[in-house]
Amino acid sequence: MQAALSTATVPLSGYFTQDTTDLEQAFALRYQVFTEAFGAEIESIDGLDQDEFDNNCLHIVVKDLASERVIAYSRVIAHQFPKSNREFYSAGEFQLDSIIDQTKRYIEIGRTCIHPDYRNGAAIAMLWGQIGQYMLDNDIDYLMGCASIDLRPGIAKALAVMNYVRQHHLSDAQMRVEPKKTLPQVEFERCNKSDLPPLLKAYLRMGCEVCGEAFWDQSFNCADVFLLLDRNKLNMRYMKHFLR
Repeated sequence: MQAALSTATVPLSGYFTQDTTDLEQAFALRYQVFTEAFGAEIESIDGLDQDEFDNNCLHIVVKDLASERVIAYSRVIAHQFPKSNREFYSAGEFQLDSIIDQTKRYIEIGRTCIHPDYRNGAAIAMLWGQIGQYMLDNDIDYLMGCASIDLRPGIAKALAVMNYVRQHHLSDAQMRVEPKKTLPQVEFERCNKSDLPPLLKAYLRMGCEVCGEAFWDQSFNCADVFLLLDRNKLNMRYMKHFLR
């Protein structure tokens, strides 16, 4: 499915793709955003962010139709009735045993990024529309993924964010995961909803729940928050703006 949207100034198109040119632009965008936004240390000689999961997943891009440039991206790892937690990227950061049910269908969202010039809401809306429609069309039971908290402002800021989501968006105890590396504990001040990273807020608006403490990703200089969405809890009032 391909969806088109014209903002006040820029025509955009969002779609699933395996096109080589699209993917090269997407991997370059990933590298640019993650190195510039978080100061991530990505080993790459060609300015592309790629890993072993990219060859066995679905890719969603949003393209600026005027410039023919990929300006937003998300990766979808889809597994029906997974036999092993290792099929998911998040298994490298979290113990997933408590939430994976081999009788259910899952998708894992990852590597989501948006070019700094297009962070007005339109691009994320197109990504969310593609993801939500895929869930409905393919009878997906659960969506999972990680939202990152930038650690450049300091670990105290990340702990404040985690304190907020723990109070307002924490999953039931039986749906918790354990991070393989936790953030060091320091004193922090309280924060409110407006202080949450935009992508984390978008996940929460969709209906996702936070499944425990964050993983300390030192190579990407961020804290990863694991989120899970039961399709029955999908916020259709929010998602109806994005679905066809």
